[in-house]
Amino acid sequence: MESLGAAEVDGNVILFDAPQRFAIAGDWHCNHVYIELALEWAKARGCDIVVQLGDFGLDLPDWYVKKVDGCLNKLDMQVWFIDGNHDNHGLLHTLPIEPNGMHRITDRLWHIPRGFMWTWNNTKFMGLGGAVSVDRNVRTPGYDWWPGETISVRDYKLAIRAANVDVMFMHDAPQRVMHKIPRHVAGYPDAEMRAAANHSALLDDIVEELQPKILFHGHFHTNYTAQIGGLTVKGLHKDGSHKEQNMFVWDWEHWNARAEEV
Repeated sequence: MESLGAAEVDGNVILFDAPQRFAIAGDWHCNHVYIELALEWAKARGCDIVVQLGDFGLDLPDWYVKKVDGCLNKLDMQVWFIDGNHDNHGLLHTLPIEPNGMHRITDRLWHIPRGFMWTWNNTKFMGLGGAVSVDRNVRTPGYDWWPGETISVRDYKLAIRAANVDVMFMHDAPQRVMHKIPRHVAGYPDAEMRAAANHSALLDDIVEELQPKILFHGHFHTNYTAQIGGLTVKGLHKDGSHKEQNMFVWDWEHWNARAEEV
């Protein structure tokens, strides 16, 4: 597929030509061997784009970017990713916004800024990265932890400027689905657990404002589906899991039905 250029703009929303199929992927944690296999898996199922849900590439070392970009070139694909709590936020959010509304890493690798909205096939999507590292006390700033991991006031205001969206891509999950997620929370500092709960509550407020039909997220390293009122939530697993656990293939012909079955 052709590399992205400038796109048509409708208000705050960028209008792109839609891929026939695309995949959504959970955390990848800079695991280039797994990523190459995941991209091949998605391509074999007719996907030209993968939307990746954060914890993509830590501080994006050159060797890693070259490995992923080489695979994307070979397969004629693109990856669009949001930031997780284990990405270098200072690096990502200081990159210039390109005319298409995203941060360019390469012509085939793009970072989705927080609150960025676009449409494919008259369906409105939003990316909203960020989460709390509850294990921050054992991480090293500048090596595997970076400031700016959580949703800021600016991010919040930017996200809720939309009247509504159809589909949201998050790293963290809103509070309303926490009771549905299998989690191991013992042993983490109380202060970080409170911060994580507050962050999820903030995401809940955003979801309440935007009323999406479907929400995908990573972060919790588990594949599950939950129905909360009119919202379908799909969590995806991390690198190292079976591809069917880490990835979900979006098929336009059946997306309304799949929204019920995700």
